[in-house]
Amino acid sequence: MKANFRTLLGHLSLLALLGAVACGEDDPGTSPVPPAPDPEFTIVVSNETMTGADIVVEETTNTATYYVAVDNKADVDRLCKSDEEYIRMKLDFIRVMAGVNRMTVAEYLAQELKQGRYAFTESELFYDTPYYVGVFGLTAEGEVTAPLLKREFRTLTFAPSAECRFIIQESACTSSSIEAVVGASDPEVRYYVAQMAADDFADYDSLDEAVDDIIFSAELFDDVDWSDPSFTRAGRSVVKFEGLEPGTEYAIIVFGIDSDGMQTTEAAMERLSTLPE
Repeated sequence: MKANFRTLLGHLSLLALLGAVACGEDDPGTSPVPPAPDPEFTIVVSNETMTGADIVVEETTNTATYYVAVDNKADVDRLCKSDEEYIRMKLDFIRVMAGVNRMTVAEYLAQELKQGRYAFTESELFYDTPYYVGVFGLTAEGEVTAPLLKREFRTLTFAPSAECRFIIQESACTSSSIEAVVGASDPEVRYYVAQMAADDFADYDSLDEAVDDIIFSAELFDDVDWSDPSFTRAGRSVVKFEGLEPGTEYAIIVFGIDSDGMQTTEAAMERLSTLPE
């Protein structure tokens, strides 16, 4: 019994020694590995214009990858009631875009994720509109490693001017339609929006010549009554042209007009294209 007891004590001592070595206790050759610091983000937005802004995102530990996006604030507030819902929406978007590009999620994220400092210029934004820059930690495997940080900014509106000016921005295009957002610096000015194929517009010597023809054709062929406000617009509006040819460039033309059919402002023109079939 004494031999068995001594043997048992020996086994227990050996197990205790092995356990101490495995845990790094009293082993001068083993040092604990410090945990990786949590990712921390900063977002700086500058040089805002009517259609864009300069954005700098920095992950201060320089150890984690992250995903960054710029979104219309109204859309985010409408679709996402929490930061977690925003992240889920973005993860769904990433999966969709990976499929569209015939890539795995890891392959897609490998080209989309950022690390350290990332500076870029966001363009093609709508004027006088609030936006969010959203950033959260994300690995190429799709694991979220840091919570969402949002920074709100707003694009500029028209600068003060004695003359009414217009802006035309693409909103959505299909193979047979063009939708655009049109804005006027003077909300009291009534204006008319028209379109023509870019090839037809090239036949005119000037934009004003094209406007004269648009007014004449609207009165003659479309029975437009300029005193009826349903034919004109004011302030900010969305206009959609349908029944267009696929893969074709169009001139979208805007000009102020009064109730007598007289042009009241300089015209503006933007070239937009339908998608190919």
